[in-house]
Amino acid sequence: MNKFMLKRVRDGREFPMESYSLLVGRSANCDIQVELGHPSREHARAIERDGGVQVEDLHSTNGTFINNNQVHGATLAKVGDILKFSDETFSVQLKDNAGTTMVMSPINLGAQGAGSMIIDEDEDEDDDTDATSLLQVFPLPVGWSDFDSTEPTTAVGAQESKRRQAIDKFTAQFARSLKGIPGMALIFFVEENLPVVRTLHTSHKQKNWHFGRGSDNGIILDKPCVSKRHGVFTFEQGRWSYTDDGSTNGLWLGNRRLDDTDLIDGMRLKISSLELLVRIIN
Repeated sequence: MNKFMLKRVRDGREFPMESYSLLVGRSANCDIQVELGHPSREHARAIERDGGVQVEDLHSTNGTFINNNQVHGATLAKVGDILKFSDETFSVQLKDNAGTTMVMSPINLGAQGAGSMIIDEDEDEDDDTDATSLLQVFPLPVGWSDFDSTEPTTAVGAQESKRRQAIDKFTAQFARSLKGIPGMALIFFVEENLPVVRTLHTSHKQKNWHFGRGSDNGIILDKPCVSKRHGVFTFEQGRWSYTDDGSTNGLWLGNRRLDDTDLIDGMRLKISSLELLVRIIN
């Protein structure tokens, strides 16, 4: 019986390992057709093995990666690992977990200044790994109507408390992974979908991160309400800030559109129906 599946990160589509082997590439004949970036016609092959999914790059032009590490030869990926074919990413998951919607994304401080990281509520407090997971305990900000405040104004029930604890735990783990380097987590909530988390850090002295829907941004969020070049997040002189880049829908704090503003930990902002929670580690 097939145990594993690949789940595309950008839209949650699931690809079960029904035939124990999946061909990945841009060709219409592939089991998984990759659209983002510049994939090869037959880019890679994923084969189900005991304990995970074996990934083999098929001499692709732009490479195959597991948790930001390039694959050379057949390499075993385990549950929760992130596979990247050109610019398209997938998480390795158990088919039995399909109903719980568990998504994982990697953070690799040695590779780039922006990444994704999500946490698992059941993870060991002493685990300082850079790639973790999040079970679906969200969406969080439903009922958090007062966006001028950093505390929810409605009664916080058991579920809301659990969600807030999950975010606090994520923030603590992210802070440990930074090892003293300033960083910021942007947690985006879109209606009832699983939140999208983008993490920024300054280990490579990077100061500016462009945000938008376009593929040339450092922080990409492919949502209709986000402009191709929406804004810029900046870290300078120990402070994080945001500057609008002529976006259509802007970034809002309550009834006030933010064109150029300093960011503080716990800020809750909006872009149309999209909600953003800011967590800062300095």
